[in-house]
Amino acid sequence: MNIALAKFLLILLLLLPPLFFLRKVTAPAYPILGADPLEVTILEDHRDALQHWVSEGVRNAVLVNIDAHDDLKKVSTEHIAVLKALCQGKESKQACKNTDDAGPPVTNADFIHAAAKLEVLSSVYWVIPNTYGIFSNDGSTLTALLRSYGFPDEDIVTFSRKGACFAGTTDGIPITICDAANLPQLDEPVLLSFDTDYFPQLIGNKNLRIINAVRETFKTLAGKELQIRDATVAFSVNGGFLSTGYRWIGELVIDILRNPSIIAQKELPPRYTFLQRIDLLFIMERYREVLDEVSPLIAREGADPTLFIYAARASGGLGLTKDSFRYAEKACMSEKSYCYGLPEIGITLLDQGKLGVAERFFTRGYDLCTGMDHGQFRLAMALKDSGRYEDAIKYFKFFRDCYGSFPVDFYIADTFLLMKDEASALKFFESGRKAAIKNPESLVRFGDRRIIEKAAAFYATKEYRDYASELRKILDSHPN
Repeated sequence: MNIALAKFLLILLLLLPPLFFLRKVTAPAYPILGADPLEVTILEDHRDALQHWVSEGVRNAVLVNIDAHDDLKKVSTEHIAVLKALCQGKESKQACKNTDDAGPPVTNADFIHAAAKLEVLSSVYWVIPNTYGIFSNDGSTLTALLRSYGFPDEDIVTFSRKGACFAGTTDGIPITICDAANLPQLDEPVLLSFDTDYFPQLIGNKNLRIINAVRETFKTLAGKELQIRDATVAFSVNGGFLSTGYRWIGELVIDILRNPSIIAQKELPPRYTFLQRIDLLFIMERYREVLDEVSPLIAREGADPTLFIYAARASGGLGLTKDSFRYAEKACMSEKSYCYGLPEIGITLLDQGKLGVAERFFTRGYDLCTGMDHGQFRLAMALKDSGRYEDAIKYFKFFRDCYGSFPVDFYIADTFLLMKDEASALKFFESGRKAAIKNPESLVRFGDRRIIEKAAAFYATKEYRDYASELRKILDSHPN
């Protein structure tokens, strides 16, 4: 009996080490960034991440946001109420649409703030481009950056060094700001969110190859062994945050997340290496060589729309406006998400003082892709300056539908004043003023203090001195 028991115990002891080892190497509950393929949700507008997280039932999650922008502007109390209805499965279609003069409940500039206030997020790690240089001094560069993004001073003073990062709060939301190399190790699973506009910010005199920026970012992040609960990638071309020609960078990011072995390869897939060569030629303004490279390819059926965009921009660089229009139109007609290239080139032409030529690009883009938010404000300003007031108001009003009445209603009012229509001007000055009182931080996004001064001056001449004083207080509280 004792011998049998001894044999049993010996066998048990021999089995315990491998069983213990097996427990140690059991696969984690979540995939690891850089090691495992990820499922990716693809977004045109970054703000749509909020609706995605809500639909997935995400609560109190940690967000790692790899982005050139903070997306943390303060959402009004009224709009938080609307968004709470979204979280309860109501009015979901209204989440990103304008419901009143104050603008849509959530935008690309504030959806992370909204997510935190709705308890979708518990904290945020904002990974910024290392080219911002905020870690090179005692924090003065960070202060300037946060002020440029509209952080109030009472929030800015909460930020201090935490290791190689800065940590603080905005409206009570815990924020850690770091670059990719200094993102700390995180034990809990995270929401991973890429905005493609992050990568062009890494291009500089020492690195003109954007795929190098993508490679290095992913290699660095792979070393963090992040557990990924959910992954999203936003193109952010709508709204003008990313050039249409760089949509392919977003596609590369998506491919790497889905197949991380790409990073280990000596060469990226041929499409991306070719587009990098074309992009490098374009950056160096070797426009004729760009056309020589892409012309045989765009002559084929089913050509990559990205090549049409490069052909359009290179043609524009050579002053071949008709060819530029033709190629941009072909890109749009081959894939709707490339329609943004038309107004984008229109903006370049406006910068050259060519409103007459530019307008054709804008209107064609808007005809082919109704509802796009791209360049309407710039076109409206050019039309206003040229004396085409009614046309300007039409585009100002489209912009108003996307972003609310402050400060664009002041531009509309000023346009009515130029038309000698003081009654209409007063109407829009009033709606703009009321929205300004509700959300003065909106001024930071536009920065044209002169239009606020014009509104204040108008009120002063009409004996509405209290209203003039209100607006001047907003200006005084938001110095340049």
